[in-house]
Amino acid sequence: MYPKHYQMCCRLCLGTSKKQLEIFAVPELSEILRMLYKLEITPMDDVSTSICVDCYYEAKVSCNWLRVHRKLKQQSEENQAIFEKQLKVTEPIEKVFGINWKTNSLLKNHLSQQHQIRQELLNWDERIAIAAENDPARCEICSSVFPDARSLRHHKLNVHKIGLGQPSNPVPERQPMKRVHRSRSTRAMENYPEPTGRTTRRSKSIACPVELLQAISQPPACRTRSKSQDVDKLLAEAATKDVPHRFFCDICGHGFASKYRVVRHKKKEHKVPNPVTHVQGSLNGADSAL
Repeated sequence: MYPKHYQMCCRLCLGTSKKQLEIFAVPELSEILRMLYKLEITPMDDVSTSICVDCYYEAKVSCNWLRVHRKLKQQSEENQAIFEKQLKVTEPIEKVFGINWKTNSLLKNHLSQQHQIRQELLNWDERIAIAAENDPARCEICSSVFPDARSLRHHKLNVHKIGLGQPSNPVPERQPMKRVHRSRSTRAMENYPEPTGRTTRRSKSIACPVELLQAISQPPACRTRSKSQDVDKLLAEAATKDVPHRFFCDICGHGFASKYRVVRHKKKEHKVPNPVTHVQGSLNGADSAL
């Protein structure tokens, strides 16, 4: 006698086109079907005791998600029970804080372990009361009480202007930094090197002081402002600081290192219309004075 269709088809989808697996041959398959579909299958059942491959994978994935859901639900219920237990703590604060503790950390551990009270649940007045009894953070200047050392440090820094590392020296008030505005000529003069009296290889090769003056390169920023009297005057003073004067003004007797300086000086300072004819130069100051 041939088996009938209900004995050969899949137990879930009633299909016969795909490969089928015996329910009792696969480990935990009967438990999965009972958990998902409440399907009780016995070895002596007259109906088919096999399922197709597609139904097997679908049941396996659904069972895994069902287990995860049940585990998360169990953890949520446990956390809810713990939270409700903490909210139901009705022990008076005066009785809890009857013992004096040296630091806030020891008191916080005692509250969390013995009385299941978290320090964050206490308001500011209660924390001040705890600090007043234990006296862990008290300002020695104004005798103010604070719940922790951090609040005391902020109080000293903001009210008494006392630094964190210097309890007795007040911190000076910060002055706003003023920005220094420098002109283009000032920046050029700061970068312009002043000639020194030391003898170098370059200075040995220059015998005449005029050549030394010409060898000093002028900054590009000063070349563009050659018409400025201040810049030219500063450059002249810097260039002729250690150079002996060979040319002198016959009006005021001021010495210069070049004829051009004398001409420009007489033209700008003494208002001489044609100062070229009045320039007298010599190798020393005595000759020019004559």
